[in-house]
Amino acid sequence: HVPLQRIASANGIRNPARIRAGMRLVIPGAPGPLAAPPAPPPPRSSFLMAPLPWPADGDIISTFMRPRRGHRHAGIDIGSSEGAPVRAVADGVVTMVKERQGNYGRLVAIEHENGMVTYYGHNRRNLVVPGQEVVAGDVIALVGHSGNATCNHLHFEIHAGGRAIDPLPALATPAA
Repeated sequence: HVPLQRIASANGIRNPARIRAGMRLVIPGAPGPLAAPPAPPPPRSSFLMAPLPWPADGDIISTFMRPRRGHRHAGIDIGSSEGAPVRAVADGVVTMVKERQGNYGRLVAIEHENGMVTYYGHNRRNLVVPGQEVVAGDVIALVGHSGNATCNHLHFEIHAGGRAIDPLPALATPAA
């Protein structure tokens, strides 16, 4: 739960993208040296190894795992203007585009390296098709409030190994 930029700074690394699997690092706030588990082979992907760009401009209006109507929120909600661009956070292939996906409303899903998947929901309009290749920063949809939404916002999820993970540690620190 330590931000990547803080780890990089504590280790004299200017660019957090240079942090790689297997590096010995000082983790600020850690109790002391820990016995390292056997190192897995280095990942073939850079997904989540460096801060990802934000998928939409705006402020967080709902956080990961916040209780909501009898379940836990599997992503974050970013409040934004209706029609604002929704951008892919990393290169990948669009695997799903739905006009009505339950509570998500209009939804886009993108599969990235190592089976990582990102979900972008409550869109006003989807701008991609299944099978389309996208690169980080491509506009894939427009912010809206389709599905079970009470205001304009982007619902954003990251899934690893089929399970939702907190997107905030993976996203770059927003500009002040």
